[in-house]
Amino acid sequence: MPRQLAYAIQRGRTKVQCPLAQGNQYTAEEAIRVRARRIAKAERDERIDITLALTPSKTYMGGFTRPRDIRVSNWFQGGRYVSIGKKYEPPPDKAYESHTVFLLESRYNVKFGPGRVDALEHILEVCREGDFQAVLARYNSLKAPPDALQAMDNARWPWGAQRNTKRVVWWDKGEDPMSIARESRSDYLLSPSSLHPPLDNTQNIFEALYNISIRNPSPAPASPPTPAEIRSQYLHTLTTTPFWRPLLTLTVSTRPLALSLLRLSRSLPRGLPFYAAMSPHDRKSHLSYSTRMRCLRLARMQTLVRDLAQLLAGERGGLPGIRFAASDMGRGVHGEGLEAQIPWRKRVIRVGVGNWYSRAEEVKEGFRNGRRLSEANQVIPWSRSEEQRAPPFIAELQELEKLLHKNPPEPGHHNHIDHRDTVKRDIGQEIFAHNQERARAKARTQEILRQHSQEIAAWRARRNGSVIYP
Repeated sequence: MPRQLAYAIQRGRTKVQCPLAQGNQYTAEEAIRVRARRIAKAERDERIDITLALTPSKTYMGGFTRPRDIRVSNWFQGGRYVSIGKKYEPPPDKAYESHTVFLLESRYNVKFGPGRVDALEHILEVCREGDFQAVLARYNSLKAPPDALQAMDNARWPWGAQRNTKRVVWWDKGEDPMSIARESRSDYLLSPSSLHPPLDNTQNIFEALYNISIRNPSPAPASPPTPAEIRSQYLHTLTTTPFWRPLLTLTVSTRPLALSLLRLSRSLPRGLPFYAAMSPHDRKSHLSYSTRMRCLRLARMQTLVRDLAQLLAGERGGLPGIRFAASDMGRGVHGEGLEAQIPWRKRVIRVGVGNWYSRAEEVKEGFRNGRRLSEANQVIPWSRSEEQRAPPFIAELQELEKLLHKNPPEPGHHNHIDHRDTVKRDIGQEIFAHNQERARAKARTQEILRQHSQEIAAWRARRNGSVIYP
């Protein structure tokens, strides 16, 4: 494509139709793949607009920069997609059911590589609201994702080897360590936010200063335990004493809202990792590192919930392009959704806090005593999602695909030379029958793809790779 034409298309100054709109000769399978990508992109563009609205504007490094584009504006009258004749595909229906962002915390400390202290591990993911109980059970089982399973393998289980420490004299001769601890009390607060309460007493601070951990090398065993041996010790305990415990859950009405919260909850507002907010010296503290990481995560998610609730209520113009059903074009497209406030059941954010956490009441207070409450102020129990059953033609396609990948028959080993001609004739007939069967399966596959292209594309795009399923 000439550079001038490409630039004109990018700027929306010429009208060029997409390949499918021009009637190019695509196979049925290629057309379905293109349509499935469009369906997934419709949801992704909505998620990007929500994330953009929750991200602070740049106020630094000016120069050859400009504000980022709002993706939904491409579908406005005179927008880029409208100008080039791009065909609109609605997002998948499954994106508009309630999803839950959950924060899990390990029960015991986890051993990491050199240079990192033993600390509690956190997992932040998203799932369908009705799948949360099943997903939590999956994490506390052998079917857990690889990262969660590795953390359990490296955990400091009560019956295993613990961190070796010894006390060293860190104060000078004639100094009183208790006096130094009292003077340093203000420097060892966990955090300035309400989620970081001060230490209960000076004795805890003294212990934080006094107990300096030094790894004592122990003789290496002749044969270190294998992962299978380690798992045999703790897997049977997970049903009664789960290793992964839910610390916080945030339930919203759509998948793009949940994925935006998930993406932004992984770091601080400017993308800085949580551990980077602490000095290298503070990261070496065994007593405070886990608590500070937990509080940084909770404070970040609390801020996001507050900002998202304000936008859903209409502050700062609300969220452009947001949908609450696959049939919606997006808020702002042709004036859609601008005439009234978003209904309560669609904009509510339900918050759950783990009762096992000693400061759960303080966290609830930070979320304005947020609980999983209905509009009638009643606690909402966790339900179970019903998996959508595949349409009959999807099951038939799967069977046809197995048939198309079936290997042709091969001749076996025969010791009798007299039967060689008979064997060749039988194998030839089997191969001929196999090829005929494959031809019929291929023709039937193309017929199904042509008749149900829209339904098949929507079925393939129904799931999102960032969502955890049971």
